Amino acid sequence: MLATQLVISPQARAATYYGRITSGGFVSKETFAHASDGQTSNDFLTASARLFYRISDLGDSKVETTIDLRDKNDFFDKLDRERLLLTSKNTFQARQLSIALPNNRGPLYGIIGRFPVSEAGPVHVDGAEAGLRWSPTFRASVFGGYNPERPDQTSLQYNPDSQVLGAYAVLQPKPGESTYFYMNNAAVVQRVSGHTDRLFWANHFVYRWKSPNSVTGLFNFDFVPRSYLQFASLSWFQEWLKGRSSTVNLTAFDVIQYSRRQGVLETLPPSPYREAALRLRHRMNSVTTMNLNFSHGLRLNDLLQRTELSAGPSFLQFISRHFSAEALLGYRRNFTSRDTFFRFDLGWYSRFWEINFNGEAGIRVEPGLSTLHPVLTELGIAHFFSKGFYGTASIQDAWDERVNIVSGFVKFGYRFGSQDVAPLRDGAPPRGHL
Repeated sequence: MLATQLVISPQARAATYYGRITSGGFVSKETFAHASDGQTSNDFLTASARLFYRISDLGDSKVETTIDLRDKNDFFDKLDRERLLLTSKNTFQARQLSIALPNNRGPLYGIIGRFPVSEAGPVHVDGAEAGLRWSPTFRASVFGGYNPERPDQTSLQYNPDSQVLGAYAVLQPKPGESTYFYMNNAAVVQRVSGHTDRLFWANHFVYRWKSPNSVTGLFNFDFVPRSYLQFASLSWFQEWLKGRSSTVNLTAFDVIQYSRRQGVLETLPPSPYREAALRLRHRMNSVTTMNLNFSHGLRLNDLLQRTELSAGPSFLQFISRHFSAEALLGYRRNFTSRDTFFRFDLGWYSRFWEINFNGEAGIRVEPGLSTLHPVLTELGIAHFFSKGFYGTASIQDAWDERVNIVSGFVKFGYRFGSQDVAPLRDGAPPRGHL
């Protein structure tokens, strides 16, 4: 109702507004070859919806209002111990409800309500932020209030016993500079019931010269409850000669990020992880590029290591301007196995369709145990019914001799407003015109 009133008001008609409505569902079924805890299957089924609405340049003060509402229903979430079955749980959250004064041409800016602080990492605040632009290239801000995003909660909630306080500073380049340098630093304190639950420092920077050469970094370092590197990512892209380039990636993350990135067939418990990766690319002509990939990683909990080497070609707009493909043959000394694998990725892109089919098949030898033949395939389809209405669907199958996991999701979305939206692609990336 608030969004409707803002749209039809005289002030809003002179403003810029943008919104999107999305709804979809996810389903997954795991079937085990041998019973686990007396069961041979495990099912997941969720449905979700989202309303996002933002109106800018509202009134003489150029106020900006943002509404982000989300609802999720997990059909197999809660255990009914009397009937020994799982029942559904519905979660509704106001991800953002805020009023901001961006004041892009003035020294002072601020925001109140529930809002994310992207400069400080994954931080949300039920409170306020106030900032000062010291110059066109430097600004600083402080923020504070209740903390709606505690580690023991899966959605944003009103938590009067939890507080968050922080500050950040941003250094950004002047328009038209030949080199690009951006950096922000943030310090954040989170308290629960009167004691400090977490204290961390966050840093993000981008340095670019002679485009596309660049170095980017993202770091989160915790001091409380203990001192450790929660997340780190450092990437260096360098084009040495025309058509020849390299990418070096260094990453480190904790058990939470490990569980999010873990392979669908991996059964090891999450662990802090460190990895170094190198990718070499040689563009042979306008269609064909040869790729060489190498990575080495270490789990800190059990010191298990993984080393992977793969090579193969990628093709851009071959056969037709709408088609792209990539193939890789590789060997992996996995944490507890030795794997030989073949990986492929096929893509079709037109003005209203995007279709991607990718997969991996291989032989996994577990010394002293068994030999497995894992196969992973995924088909994704996106269709733009119009500039504002679109739908996406995906189905994935992961199989080996121990388990078969079939997953799928579908989502429909509608974008509206006076703000421009991204145009549709008319050919395969990266050379398809937008």
